[in-house]
Amino acid sequence: MRAHPLHAALLAAALLATACGNMTDRSQDGLRTLLGPGLQHIDPAWDTLLSGNTDQAREALSQSGADQTPEGRAWRALGRCDANYLLGHYKEALAACVETVEATPAKPPAQWALMRLESMRALSPGFSEGVAPALMAIQKADATPEGVQSPVLTRYLAARVGMARDFELWYRSDSEDPFSGDPHGVPTVWSMVGPTSLYANLDLGETSEPERDDALADTYELLGFTRRTSREQTNGLQANPSLSLSGVYVAETWVTVDRGGRFDVAANLQGSGIVFIDGERVLVRDARQELGPAEVVARDVELTPGVHRIRVRLAYERGYRTAFGVMLLPRRQGTRMTFSPTPPKGQRGQVEGRGEVAPWIGEGIDLGRLSDDRLRLYLAAWMATEFVEEAIARDALARLEELAPDFAGTWLVRAKLMERLWSLPGKVRSRETIKAIRKATEVDPKAGRALLWLASELREQGLKDDAADAIAALQELRPDEASTWAEAARYYRWRAFPTQAEEALARATELDSRDCGLIQELDAVYRDRDFAPKREEIPDAWFSCDLFRWRYARNVELMRGEHATLMKLLERDVKRYPWRTWSWAALARGKVELEGEEAGLEAINRGLALHPGEQDLLKTRSDLLARLGRLDEARETLREALKENQGAFGLHRALALLNGQLPLADLTANGIAAIRDYERDPVAFPSDAIYVLDYMARRYFEDGSSADVTHLVVRVQSKAGLDEYGEVRFPRGAIPLMARTVKRNGAVVEPVREKDKPVISMPSLDVGDYIEYAYLTFNGRNPARQGSSVGAKFFFRMSNIASARSEFIVEVPEAWKPDFVSRNDAPPIEESSADGYTRYRFIRTSSAQPRQEPMSVDNDEYLPHVQLIHRYTWEDTHRAYQDQLITARASAPMLTRRAQELTRGKKSDMEKVRAIWRFANTHVRTRRFLDFSTTAAHIEASGEGNPVVLMSALLGEVGIETEIVKIRGATQDPAETAIPAFGAYNFTALKVSVDGETLWLNPVGRNARFNYLPVSVQGQPAIRVEPGADLSRITIPTWPAELERRDVRFDLTLSAEGDLTGEVTETLRGQYGIGRRDYYDEQGSEDNIRKYVERKVNYDFNGSELLEYTIRGRDEPDAELVLTYRFKRDGYARRAPSGALVIQDRYDLMDLMRSFARLPERTVPMLIDDQNHDEVHVALTAPEGTRVLGPGGPDTLTYNSAFGEYSRTVEREANTIRIHHRLFVPIQRISPEAYAEFAEWAGDIDRATYGRLEITKAP
Repeated sequence: MRAHPLHAALLAAALLATACGNMTDRSQDGLRTLLGPGLQHIDPAWDTLLSGNTDQAREALSQSGADQTPEGRAWRALGRCDANYLLGHYKEALAACVETVEATPAKPPAQWALMRLESMRALSPGFSEGVAPALMAIQKADATPEGVQSPVLTRYLAARVGMARDFELWYRSDSEDPFSGDPHGVPTVWSMVGPTSLYANLDLGETSEPERDDALADTYELLGFTRRTSREQTNGLQANPSLSLSGVYVAETWVTVDRGGRFDVAANLQGSGIVFIDGERVLVRDARQELGPAEVVARDVELTPGVHRIRVRLAYERGYRTAFGVMLLPRRQGTRMTFSPTPPKGQRGQVEGRGEVAPWIGEGIDLGRLSDDRLRLYLAAWMATEFVEEAIARDALARLEELAPDFAGTWLVRAKLMERLWSLPGKVRSRETIKAIRKATEVDPKAGRALLWLASELREQGLKDDAADAIAALQELRPDEASTWAEAARYYRWRAFPTQAEEALARATELDSRDCGLIQELDAVYRDRDFAPKREEIPDAWFSCDLFRWRYARNVELMRGEHATLMKLLERDVKRYPWRTWSWAALARGKVELEGEEAGLEAINRGLALHPGEQDLLKTRSDLLARLGRLDEARETLREALKENQGAFGLHRALALLNGQLPLADLTANGIAAIRDYERDPVAFPSDAIYVLDYMARRYFEDGSSADVTHLVVRVQSKAGLDEYGEVRFPRGAIPLMARTVKRNGAVVEPVREKDKPVISMPSLDVGDYIEYAYLTFNGRNPARQGSSVGAKFFFRMSNIASARSEFIVEVPEAWKPDFVSRNDAPPIEESSADGYTRYRFIRTSSAQPRQEPMSVDNDEYLPHVQLIHRYTWEDTHRAYQDQLITARASAPMLTRRAQELTRGKKSDMEKVRAIWRFANTHVRTRRFLDFSTTAAHIEASGEGNPVVLMSALLGEVGIETEIVKIRGATQDPAETAIPAFGAYNFTALKVSVDGETLWLNPVGRNARFNYLPVSVQGQPAIRVEPGADLSRITIPTWPAELERRDVRFDLTLSAEGDLTGEVTETLRGQYGIGRRDYYDEQGSEDNIRKYVERKVNYDFNGSELLEYTIRGRDEPDAELVLTYRFKRDGYARRAPSGALVIQDRYDLMDLMRSFARLPERTVPMLIDDQNHDEVHVALTAPEGTRVLGPGGPDTLTYNSAFGEYSRTVEREANTIRIHHRLFVPIQRISPEAYAEFAEWAGDIDRATYGRLEITKAP
């Protein structure tokens, strides 16, 4: 199932064992390597805490304990930290956590204390100052001749806390230097280029062109585009670039190490990634095969002194897995590291030892040894949750919830796990998070942290009444915490209660006057009511908050004419954030406003020196040059910008206006000339309106983007045409060029356009007048096509209107060699060249509107059209599906557990497949069979997505290989052109080979049949999208026709008075049975099902009475579905003048003429989109002493043709007649030329099925 060659290499470096059943041992030493011998020093008050008596435990842990060893003090302080944190006393919690670290900085208790400290960054007043002693203690403990003593995890956590502290201090400062993570071993700016491939999963193992260079160049030609190497700043430890494309990217930074030695290299990779140092691979995280922790570490990497290149090859998934970061942790205290996004001067170093790769949590937790130890379980769950080691966290929590159900911390850890599990869909995460937090507040109503969190979650979910209750409880419980009032203020602002919000924020800032977030929120409330406090009323601490300084300078001081502070901040920020382009644009605007255009131009030029080719800066430069009257330079600047941003409409528009013309003016048409040509030689079409001109011109740019000019002239020919075309609506995002009425006498009437009205009513419009309008649209390139393009279809004949002249022009760069797919007698190409473009022109005249005919094939199959394709192949699309499938089926603990649960006790693979098949059919309620991006873990958790993907992943968990195929159904357009029409392959199935048998599975619901596909895809072409499969087509097998059939048996008895009684048995197989079972399920009750049967009886025998019915096989999808009912119908047969009884009926057979052949002729091909395979058996017993004549024609009758098969046999015995019909009409297309023959065939069958039976006395 997972056969790509890269997988073996990545799996060899796999960082986590798969979690299954009871957890496998993750180490031999159990939790001892994390807790060490200090576990024996734990204060008994921890038991009190874990029993749910948080207040009591807090009090006990505040007393001096019997054990005064460092370990004893550390564990007691950690307990006090945790108790205070749970109760919402954050300042006390911070102090206790710091005390823990100070007591044993190099021992495991410090790790939990540091994790807790990091979580209090936004909760505890004075965080930056408060954590300093803890960081100093770790530094001091590690300053030994032998090297650092703290575990790598301690140093990693300390670096995270230290980075948070240093960033806050820098943020509050006036420093003009960029923030640096050098002291913590963290690069704060990366060079980044890509994508080198759009197939993030398939091509992650391939070395790309940028990586072969000694350092990243400024630009690369990648996938047909020029890509600039960008600078990505980190936010804390990670860079979180916002890129428009998913794919493989290369990120690079350089580090200068002053002395060699051993380093622990940590990486945080949300997606898959490989970390290289000096070309040596030191770390791998493969999130394609298993959704494990994002943090990984390589221990004991040996580096020599000098300059080292750190490179990350990253699988970037836009909007999902985007962040990455690397940290170097030296084993020797005092080692200096200096990072740079570009190569610094100095001697190059090298890697002398690559170390050993391990996950953070992978050493030290053996849950088999923790079954009765609440503290060990709590700490294990806590740490596993922190690093999203789902398997350990879930197991530890499951046991902890049994042993410590009254401890609020148990449920808060569960809430944190639910919040952080990206393998769960967002709505599931929110629901489960709130559920766990509520449980924490139930077991401990004094848990202030739980209440605060609950209030925030409820507000974010829009549950206003519940959120209000949580706020009220929090204000009563913790009125002295700034976080209480901050959350209250956010609630009030959300509910639009500005006065209460302002009062709450004022209270919050009184309790914590240095929290910049609170200060900025209060300032926003002030601005909402257009209020600014006087300078002397504002605490000095507020001006240490950078955003507040900015806002005050811009919104208050500038309004007073005081611009010195603002300009100082603008100048400072281009130095502080040199890689942020908008800082330079802001500086230029400020310079222009205060010093003039020349000063603004000088600032923009400085910015462009750092960011050459940046579109916004070049556009601003052009505007300033134009304002200075330097028009030639302004035009040249725009041309330079367009070289790299050819599809940027704003640049095209600005350049066109500088040149004094409309954008793409050379592509516009002449509507008045088109009207004159039409009037000289009018075309008479019997329609409400006609296109006198249907014109579109498209120009492609080198980067694949394009611009369109659409010009239409409509002649209105009836009052209905006035109603339909009398208002013009431009497409969304279009730039209107004109809209006017052209009267029959040539007069032109311009409409009055209302600014906010999307529709224009055409003025003075009468029958015979013309409507002319034109507009411009710009189309961004489709980056998923790697520099290739697929154009829009242009139809020269339309199903809704006639056209006198249709013209389509395509211009492409001369270097392009596009193909055009022309179908259905599209006009020939006229080719020419000019100004660096090749022009292709298509013209068709006098196109009548086709007649509207029922059951017509899709427009693509019969209307003339053309479509451009450039460098886009079936192989590209095929690989895109394969790439998605890799991560869609990534293993996750929940999938492992589910698969084991479903297959427990199943001995054969076939039994396992059936068990998982049943689950996929019932569990996935919202099925999206064309969705290959939603992961199996999400589908399992939410019950929404592609059940084929879920089945494949679950079968893979138990070692059964599968293959996913996309099938082109028989009703889809059968034409295959150079354009990769994967959309036509709209049916997804799973191929499984087990126990010597090949199975085809399509889990459409609880009534799906095992190992069976619908007739619409049987015998049809399919494409294997399994990673590693080639693009070759396969053919889906066919099943015996008898498996897809409807049998109906009528056993009827007619009385001498003409009353009819009988029993009808309907047997449904294949899709017939699936559809009917689904319908029964939808009815919801037996009463509704009975009503359905009654309607069916009356359809078969109008006016009849249902006596009883039974349904067999309703809950057996692989069996026949059998409906049997008994009925009676008084007066069914009519009495002929001769005294004979006469019956005329079709007995549940299709009326082919009414269904398919009502038209005398067809001009458009007809599609019969469903197969009909019916066998109907009628046995009629007349009264004794009578005989049954009819139904007409020979007793044996056959009508077989290319359209299908029909046969009828008649058997007679005394007063009983038996008539057997068989009708088979497959899915098919019928051309207009074959329609008359089809109609004749259908008419013959209808006459044979609608027979006349006459009951007379026997001779």
